[in-house]
This record gives sequence, C-alpha cells and structure tokens, in this order.
Amino acid sequence: MCSKSWGKAEPFPALSEHTSPLVVLCYHQFGNQDKVKGRKNPYKISSADFLWQMEYIKNHGITPVTMQQVENYFLKGKALPPHPVLLTFDDGYRSIYLKAYPILKRLHFPGVLFIYSDFIRYQGPLCLKYSDIRTMMKNGLVVESHSKSHPNFEIARRKLGSVNYPKFVTEQVEEPIHFIFKHFGVIPKVFAYPYGIYDPVILSALQKAGYKLGFTVNYGNNDRSVPLLMLKRNMVTTWVSKQDFERYFKMRVLHLADCFPMDGQAIYTQEPTICMKIINPIQASSLKLLSNTRSIPFQYDSITGILTCVISRPMWYGGHQLTVFARNNQNQKLEYSWYFQIVHPAKTVPQNLRSNE
Repeated sequence: MCSKSWGKAEPFPALSEHTSPLVVLCYHQFGNQDKVKGRKNPYKISSADFLWQMEYIKNHGITPVTMQQVENYFLKGKALPPHPVLLTFDDGYRSIYLKAYPILKRLHFPGVLFIYSDFIRYQGPLCLKYSDIRTMMKNGLVVESHSKSHPNFEIARRKLGSVNYPKFVTEQVEEPIHFIFKHFGVIPKVFAYPYGIYDPVILSALQKAGYKLGFTVNYGNNDRSVPLLMLKRNMVTTWVSKQDFERYFKMRVLHLADCFPMDGQAIYTQEPTICMKIINPIQASSLKLLSNTRSIPFQYDSITGILTCVISRPMWYGGHQLTVFARNNQNQKLEYSWYFQIVHPAKTVPQNLRSNE
C-alpha cells in the first residue's frame, strides 16, 4: 500500500486483477458552455454528453451502485455487482437538478451529492435549492460532505501556519455534519476533498469527526487495497471523449507497497527519491511514471519489483500527483495514482501530524 494508517480497511479478501474494480466518476456542472475569453469551462458538461455517457453505462453491462453498497463493500466485506460505477456530483450546482437529475431518474441510476454547506446556505441562482436536494434524495441520490466553504487547503495552510491551520480544518470537516443533519436529516460519513487536496492534518480531522470514506480526484479505480480515506475518482470534463470514457472501465488497480512519498504525506525536501515496490506481475517494458502530467525517468528492478526515481531538479512547493502505469501478463492496463505535498519548512504542519517521515 502507498499509505500506512489513514483509513485502513478490514482484512477482507482483496479483488484479483481479473475482477472488475470500482469506478468512481466525478461531475460538477451541466449545460451549454458560456465561453469566457474564448475558453471553455472544463467542468461544465453538456446534457447531450451526459446522456450518452449514462447510456453507455446502461448499454455496456455497467452497474451504478449506491453509496451504501460502496460502504458495505469497503467496511463490511460485501461484494459489489459486476462492473460497478459510483456517480458523484460535487459542489451543489443547480444544473445537477435541472440537467443531470432527469436523466438519472429516467434510468433509475443512484448517485451522490457532495455539497459544501456555505454554497447551499447562500441559495444564489446557481445553487441547488433545499427542495431540489430533498426531491433527489427521494429518488436515489444521497448527500455527503464536500467541506464548509470549499477552501484550497494548501493556501490555507501557508496563510494560517501550524497553530491556526488545524482549527480551520476542523471547522471545515465538522460544520457540514451539523448543516446536513439539520437540513436533510442524515449524518454524512463520506468526504470529498475540495480541489483533491489532503494532508495529515485533514486526514486526522476526518477520522476524529467520524468520517468513514474519503474521495480524492486522483485518477484511477478502486479495490480493497486502496486506503479508505484516499479513494480514487475520475474527473469527467468537457474534453472527455468516448474513447476516454471507455478507458475508465478498462483500467485495473496496480498494487504497490513501501511507497515514498506515501499517499497524503507532507514532506520537506524538494528533491525526494521516489520509490515503491510493485506487487503485480507486470511487463517491465510497459512501465511509465508520471509526476502530475509529466513523464519522468526511473529505474526498475524486475527481480525485486522496486521502482526508483531520483529527482534532480527541485519540485515546487505544494501538491503533487504521482501515477504509475503498467500492463500485466494478460496485457491488461494497470494504474495507481496518489497525492503528496512538499511543505515549505517555514509553513510546516504540527509535528505530531507529520505522516511517516
């Protein structure tokens, strides 16, 4: 595993490479593009695109699952149906209700609304109405937490420092619990990270607040080897083609161990030596390592399964995503991605929350 202790699953039987992993899709807004300075909003999906994506799911034997099924899979060892997909909708834009929900309702597809409470509380013209959410809850959608105000936690940490940052994080993860219970009568147990940013302080706060699962925007799919607070989601943007969409359902999980940096870790060097052990039997020639979206060189020992990358040019302070791609001996595509931060020494997290240094 690439994480030591954050949301460790019970020792239920792991899935094999030949078993369908859990695919999680992440959506935001729906409707026609309002071009600003000639640029598209990547997070706004047209109704036509959303329709063909949902029909692809319906027509290819893919099974939309509920959040309860996902919780039972990770927390109780229960099986998921073949080719499972979880549909998630972030932030709380009203276009979810106006554009996406009618399609979901017609197809009887469940889904998850990850709302941030300040946005819903504001009740502006772009926000879901309280009545919208209650209506969707009666027809297969559930409400979970996406923080209080959708902050960029990296910026917040730099501004607030090690004393005030944990207090800020606690409010961001705990306030939505009270808000969602007050207005919708349910207690959220699942958290989606704003901007996909998480660190040891956030992970610790989630555990203390009683959250059971956490969803990133790290690319890839899930089985029980993935830490419970670091589950993968595939972001669906306006540029996702049919080929891209199909690829989401063909990727298997690459199993890693002894990773550095680990998932969610905060480190203090800009030139880390990236290393990991690859557990799966793979075709060595198929290996590829990406730092964010850039391919980087590495060394791989096919006998030990150890992959090493010595960083010679300083990486920037802030968040980074690492992704490893490979193919197994059956030529199936495998991948695993994770997130870590390089923290400036003057803006550290508290010593007791530094993970696995």
